[in-house]
Amino acid sequence: MRFAKVAILSLVLFFTNILCSQDYHYTQNFNFISLENPAHAGNMDYDHLDKRLRILALYRNQWRSIQSPFINKKTPFETYRFGSDLAFKLSKKHLNYWGVGVNVVKETAGDLGLSNLKMELPLSCNLYLNQEGFDVLSFGIAPSFTQKTIGLENAYYDRQWNGKAFDPLLSGGEPAFGTLISYFDLNSGIVYRNLNKLKRFNFCLGTGVSNLTEPRANFNETLGRLNRRIMVHGSGLYRLKSERNLYFYTHFWNQGQLREFNFLLYKTIGSDALSSSVSYLGASTRVVGGLTKISNDALCLHYIQDYKNYRFSISYDINLTKLNRASSARGAIEISIVNYLLENKFQKKTPKKYNFKNTKCPKHQRAKKPDFD
Repeated sequence: MRFAKVAILSLVLFFTNILCSQDYHYTQNFNFISLENPAHAGNMDYDHLDKRLRILALYRNQWRSIQSPFINKKTPFETYRFGSDLAFKLSKKHLNYWGVGVNVVKETAGDLGLSNLKMELPLSCNLYLNQEGFDVLSFGIAPSFTQKTIGLENAYYDRQWNGKAFDPLLSGGEPAFGTLISYFDLNSGIVYRNLNKLKRFNFCLGTGVSNLTEPRANFNETLGRLNRRIMVHGSGLYRLKSERNLYFYTHFWNQGQLREFNFLLYKTIGSDALSSSVSYLGASTRVVGGLTKISNDALCLHYIQDYKNYRFSISYDINLTKLNRASSARGAIEISIVNYLLENKFQKKTPKKYNFKNTKCPKHQRAKKPDFD
C-alpha cells in the first residue's frame, strides 16, 4: 500500500515538473500577486495603501502524509518564498511613480530531491489617469533566472529488481539526462486600479503573460519547452459598514493544455482600533483541468490577521481530487507574514475637488452606532 502511494506521487512529480513544466501556484495569491503580474510591484493591497515598502515570507507544505519506503522519510512538496517591493519617484515634481522588487522562490520535492530555485526582479511604471489620483494604470516587466536540480543517484528502476530486492548495481536501462538545468525567462503584465476610498466599491483588473522566452525547462533535451501562460485576474473591496469590508480575489490562467481558476472571498470579522488589529476569515476554491476535462481541485480555508504594520495569513487546502488516495485526504498548509513599511504619499486620500466643509459625507461613511463585536 505504501509503495502504491509513492508510485502515484512519483507520477505526479514526473509529469508536472519534467513533462508539463507547470508554473508555481499558491493559495495566498492575494498576498503575493507581484509574482504573477509584475505590474503590481510597488502597489500595496487595499488595507495598506498608506505604505510603499513590503517585505514578505511564505512557507507551503503539501502531501506530508506520504512517506517513501525507499529512504524511510516523508518527502512532501515544500515551497519557500521571500520577496520585497518598493514604490518610489525619480523626482518630487513627477506625478507618476515606479515600483521595483525582488522575488526568490525555492521548491523541493520527492525522493530524488527535485529542487527548483527562481529569482525574479519585477519593475513597474504607474501612471495616474486623472488629477484626483484614484485611477492608476500600471505596466510591468520581470526578468528572471531559474535553476533546477535533481539527485538521480537515489533513483530506482524496474530493471534493478532482481526478483528479491532492488539492486542499485544493476543498470536501470533508462536514457541518461542531465541533473542540472538553468534558464532565463521574462514576464510582463498590465493592471488598472480604482482606489477611491470615498466610494463603497473599489476594484482592480489585470492581465499578464509569463514565460515570454518559452525556455527549455526540463532535464530531457528532447522534450518540449515551457509553455507561455496567459493570466487574467481581478480583485475588489466592498465596504459593508464601518470597519466591516468584503473582499474578493479571482484569477484564471491558461498554460498549454492546462487551466486553473481560483476564486477567494473573505470578510472582516473583528477589529480593534486601539491595538490596530483587524481579523479576516474567508474561503476559496480552485478548479483545474485540461482541454476536455475539469475538476474541483481543492477547497481552501483562510484566516488573516493584521496587527499594526504586519499581516499574518494561514490557509489550508482540502484536497478534493482522486489524489487524496495517496495523500490520505490531507492537503496543503500555507503560512505567510508580510511587513509594510515607509509612508506612501503617492496615494491620494481624497480628491482635490472635494471640500468636506461644504460637501455632504457619503452615506456609507457617516457615523454609526458603536460596533462592539
